[in-house]
Amino acid sequence: MITGLKISRFRGITECEIAGFKNINILVGRNNQGKSSILEALYLATAAFRGIDPFQREENKIVYLLNRRSNRQLRWETGRQILWRGYDTDQPIEIEIQYGERKDLQASRERAANLKIEFVESHRNPFISIPRTSFAEHDFEAYFGQMRGRPPDFVRLAFNDSILYLKDHATSPGKDAIHQLLEEAFPNFPQIDAYMKGMMFIDANLMHNMEKVEKALWPSLLRERGDKLVTDVLRDGYQVGIEDLTYMPMGNVYQLAAKLSKTTVRVDDLGDGARYSMIWIMVAAIARNTAILIEEPESHQHPGGLVKSLEALLDLAKRNNVQIFATTHSLEFIKFVEKIAEERKLGMSTFFIEMDEKGRIESRTITSEDSQYLTKMGLDIRFLDVV
Repeated sequence: MITGLKISRFRGITECEIAGFKNINILVGRNNQGKSSILEALYLATAAFRGIDPFQREENKIVYLLNRRSNRQLRWETGRQILWRGYDTDQPIEIEIQYGERKDLQASRERAANLKIEFVESHRNPFISIPRTSFAEHDFEAYFGQMRGRPPDFVRLAFNDSILYLKDHATSPGKDAIHQLLEEAFPNFPQIDAYMKGMMFIDANLMHNMEKVEKALWPSLLRERGDKLVTDVLRDGYQVGIEDLTYMPMGNVYQLAAKLSKTTVRVDDLGDGARYSMIWIMVAAIARNTAILIEEPESHQHPGGLVKSLEALLDLAKRNNVQIFATTHSLEFIKFVEKIAEERKLGMSTFFIEMDEKGRIESRTITSEDSQYLTKMGLDIRFLDVV
């Protein structure tokens, strides 16, 4: 799983470094401090591995992030500068991800290399930077031919386009060669690749676009009978007298619907809290060995429904080896997650996020024990900057 993250020159962030991520990670802090930008940076990094947004909210993940906060129909050609701090594209956006130790490596406590993703203004696809020291000399020459002088310290690789950049020279050795390079650079690249490709970003906008959610998730969910879990959560947490989920015709299309005791209603017509909860559970039920990013899960939630949803979410996270990253403004949400994570024996950290006027983020780690201690003192961790 991801244990650390560095971000440079993305959105309002000049620089940010966070260490100590665990199974469940909660970002808390005042408005406009960079919490959502941290989730977006993680998701942006996944575009180096798979460019298409799983919900097909836009033509690709980068265009989705360009329009996520306000849909101005921006494209890379017309709006890419808004991803840069101060719209200054002279230097690349950098996102560096640190992964934890792999227990299955034969070498004694060998640690995988950090993954560094770069975005440059002149190229629509992100680059993976590969340290020169990761390659044996003969392998390096096999890809680039006989070289004059000392090779550079880093090679930039555009994974989606299967292009390698060496100084000003680009070559296309093919996907097999690309994978071999990456596997030599990162001892556990297949796991990193699967983790990054599988990551999903859930925000409140999805509640109003259930058609895309259904198309992306329902076939896999039904194969694994995750629909049973969804109906349990809706029935027990949201007082929806649901017996089953089905598809019903409505005009010229079929729509996901809830079968109640006396009638059947579209899922679209359920409350916002119930629909948002459905999306988390559907995603977590089919995710494997990856991460889920959730923006403000407490939106439209009554505490009773929130508890039931979180129990199901964390059970699935443990079962499917899924890491959770969430932003919140809710003290209730933090307390619920702490209690449920402790019962499930899942590691959890809360991070208080502050940004100064120059866009530098400081994060303070608050463990469950810290949170309980502060609560006993009558202190609210959402106001840690005042404390």
